[in-house]
Amino acid sequence: MRLRAGLVVSLWLAAVPGPASAQGLVAGVEASAAGVASTAPDVNRQYLLRAIPQIDWGRALPAAWTLDVTASVAASTSGTYASGQKVSGDSDVAGHRVWIRLASPRFEARVGLQHISFGSASVFRPLMWFDRLDARDPLQFTKGVYGVLARYVTPGNASVWAWGLYGNEDPRGWDTLSTEPDTPEFGGRAQAPFLGGEIAGSYHHRVADTTPFLPPGSPPASASENRVGVDGKWDAGIGVWFETSVTHTDSAALRSRWQPSWTVGADYTFGIGQGLSLLGEQFYIDPAVPGAAAPAAMKVTAITATYPIGVANMLTGAFYYEWRRTDAYRFVEWRRTYDHWRLHVIGFWNPDQASPFAPGSQASALTGKGVELAVVASY
Repeated sequence: MRLRAGLVVSLWLAAVPGPASAQGLVAGVEASAAGVASTAPDVNRQYLLRAIPQIDWGRALPAAWTLDVTASVAASTSGTYASGQKVSGDSDVAGHRVWIRLASPRFEARVGLQHISFGSASVFRPLMWFDRLDARDPLQFTKGVYGVLARYVTPGNASVWAWGLYGNEDPRGWDTLSTEPDTPEFGGRAQAPFLGGEIAGSYHHRVADTTPFLPPGSPPASASENRVGVDGKWDAGIGVWFETSVTHTDSAALRSRWQPSWTVGADYTFGIGQGLSLLGEQFYIDPAVPGAAAPAAMKVTAITATYPIGVANMLTGAFYYEWRRTDAYRFVEWRRTYDHWRLHVIGFWNPDQASPFAPGSQASALTGKGVELAVVASY
């Protein structure tokens, strides 16, 4: 049995947000370190160093309006080793969250590099249009998008969103296509109370770069892409939800111009001890692939369980099963929380290949059988 060992270390300077009416600068620090070891056949080590300094500033304005500014930069260096030899490495300094916000009790407008997230699903999110979060990642790090976001909440607790994006060429979420450079994106969302819960509809438009899916030597090409999503969530004794997304890309380079995905889920907390919570989701996606490629659809069942031990400890277990590939993924975590510290001890038993449903995330590297240790300090 060969052993794969990896080391992930990150340093995160993050602001601790104050009240919306707070004035002046607010700052804090979060530092984290993690190590991974597994029995994957490909012997390798991985490391990541990251620092994110962040500053928040806020000022109260007349008539209950506020002005807030956040600025943070992510500096990172990473590398991958196989059989003791370095096979990849990268160093980067880039903006992490840089935005300015004007807000009132029912309205906000935010401009800059920000995190945009919405939807009802917990583990597998068809509406993961603008980030790449993995539910198993203890650090929950994701890049932001450049754009403007406006939201209004009515007195009846309905809300309307509108956004415009520019300068975000890299694939996001479940994307297999990047965005055509120098083209704007736009979309919106409407959410309203419905039958004791909430229901929402979302829309997004962009121009996708289809050049990688064309035969070699073909000139660059792009295609109009529109996506529509509907999601809802209710508490009917047990929590139930659904989330769907359908993408249409107007290109003959794809096997299918329609790319559907959906999730249905439920959760319930049993009166056992301090409360045993179970969550289950069924997920399906048929991602965009070249016209000559075989179908790449995935069907994944996810079951997670969480149980608190006292006020400082939490046990979490997760089981994913991918039906098309007959692959099982297992994940167990013990988390202990102090006033300024968090300790994560994670065990996993996965296939030797990276998770196809965790594109671009650090957690997708948890291949084979292994353990991960993460320590996080916040001040």
